[in-house]
Amino acid sequence: NDNKNNGPSRKAAGIHPESSTQRYINDPQQEENYTELSPFHRQNKNNTKDNNNNIMLVKTLENVKDMPLSPVEMNNDELIELAAMKNHLARIEVLKRHIMAVDMVDYDTATLTFENIQTYHRWVSVLSIPYTISAGIAVTAAFASIPLIFHLPTVEYFNDLYVTTTVPDAKDLKTPLEVGIWSWQWMEPTIGQISFFLLCLQYAKRQVMNLQSLGTIPQGSNMVMALRARRLIRKFPQYNERILR
Repeated sequence: NDNKNNGPSRKAAGIHPESSTQRYINDPQQEENYTELSPFHRQNKNNTKDNNNNIMLVKTLENVKDMPLSPVEMNNDELIELAAMKNHLARIEVLKRHIMAVDMVDYDTATLTFENIQTYHRWVSVLSIPYTISAGIAVTAAFASIPLIFHLPTVEYFNDLYVTTTVPDAKDLKTPLEVGIWSWQWMEPTIGQISFFLLCLQYAKRQVMNLQSLGTIPQGSNMVMALRARRLIRKFPQYNERILR
């Protein structure tokens, strides 16, 4: 009953009900490189084929030892396929091999060239200024909001400079929460407006990403990233533009 219930779903996933390690091999000529898994299949040779005439075999231990464990150990076809799936390590390896082919150098020399390209690409001292300033403002505002709401001397100072509202009696400002009740009169609309503004920007960004996924807006439309890519291509024109991007 267990095989009956689990069989179809496991077959759909490429796994035979008899074993979780069973594999499907379409090429019968590869059979010599494989060994049958279970005694059931050794006893009945015809049962090692499914409805699509695929031979169900598992690799030997000797062949399994050759399985690549990182992009460095993959062949070119496997590496290109993995890089197309946006795997960062695979893309690095593709660039290194491209450098080897263009410069006619060994792998170690190509790795040094790649490190130079990487160092040059990380030069963003000017381009990162807007992000640095924005992050600094956000962190400063986050911590400054606490004394601006609950610390009486800070609240009074801010009120004198920018609000000029009536100060409550001293008996109503004995605790930080009472101070917060007073300061919230002008902090609520300020914080609420900033929050709503950021929420709208977040929503707009999400819609832009949806348009990119639909192909309406080209991928990689980020101006800073595009500028960095063009700068890198101009610096290293001997290498393939698509690989450098």
